[in-house]
Amino acid sequence: MNDEEFQYQWLGYGNIKSDLWFIGIEPGGENKGYNGKGCSKYLLENGSSFYLGDSLPASDQSEVFRRCEEVAESAGYGRNYFLSNMSPIASRGVDNHAETDGRLKSYQNLLYQAYKQYRPQAVVFHGKGSRYNRGFDHWGLGNIFDLANVERKGKEIVEFVGANILLCDNFSPEWNKGEGWRVQSAALSEKLRAWRT
Repeated sequence: MNDEEFQYQWLGYGNIKSDLWFIGIEPGGENKGYNGKGCSKYLLENGSSFYLGDSLPASDQSEVFRRCEEVAESAGYGRNYFLSNMSPIASRGVDNHAETDGRLKSYQNLLYQAYKQYRPQAVVFHGKGSRYNRGFDHWGLGNIFDLANVERKGKEIVEFVGANILLCDNFSPEWNKGEGWRVQSAALSEKLRAWRT
């Protein structure tokens, strides 16, 4: 399997069987580390397979990792969570071919199949996107995750009512700074804590 094939079967880091999942837009940086080392292969009930990193990355490797850890800790999950992305490669590397030839949708469907099999208690999609910017709405993740007809409640943090799925702004400090992050982090933690009880 070449590097690109591996990337489209790499779902993330951490405990996929945990109650909390964080799903960002894309991996940051230059996708270093997608080489199969320190990974395990998993099988889904439908026969598909995917790979995961054997442990969570250190929070000092990225501000996004640190923010996921901060929210998880504050909500009472500790370091028992799963990290994934809506795209397996940085969006500057997701050219139109990846979107039109089906590789990206296949990856997103693989993520959805894992979600259906493992059924986390709560999922946080961080990266709304829009018609013009890559992210949840641009890529139609609501349709893939069978949320098209589920009521959306809220504006800054969108709750898919009854699905225990939240959609919020990107965790990257490049897009979400200072007081905006503090407000979002506190609101996410409060909602996640409520779902745990």
